[in-house]
Amino acid sequence: MKIINKVTMADLEQQYKGLASGSYAWIDFPWQQICGVKADSGWIFSHGFDDEDLEFLESARFFNPAVEIGFFPTGQGFVVRTLDVATDCKEFTHIIAGTSAKNLANGFTELYEDRGTSVIVPWAIPDIEQLSPECRLCMRVSYHINYDQWGLASYGDCRFIGFEMLRGRNSIC
Repeated sequence: MKIINKVTMADLEQQYKGLASGSYAWIDFPWQQICGVKADSGWIFSHGFDDEDLEFLESARFFNPAVEIGFFPTGQGFVVRTLDVATDCKEFTHIIAGTSAKNLANGFTELYEDRGTSVIVPWAIPDIEQLSPECRLCMRVSYHINYDQWGLASYGDCRFIGFEMLRGRNSIC
């Protein structure tokens, strides 16, 4: 694993440059979450950010179904971690907050709830009228399983995979 004391735009670009079109980004700052999608022409982000903003970076994930490249804080700076498909893992689907939505420019969607909570995701909902409390936008996540010296299992790292629409527990909308 690589440790970076201070993350810059050049560091991000160096790590995610090899990801295929259709990959996603999820970047956390104290004041907002920024998402992105990689197009043939390069990355498109929901909001602009620069090296000055990166001084306050909390974490960043660049992912697709095959791999995730993440920047996570440590006591010495940020560790750059790459996770790929694991043989010993369990996938889960997590509902993303929002029962109403509007598609934005460049393939983004803003999900929101009546209470005022909103989040922008790097995925355009194909049939936005389907979104309802019964049919929700979800994120697929893979949890890697670790075993201790006695063979007891626990969840270790998790890897973002992608987005999907689910109705109920099992069926895709």
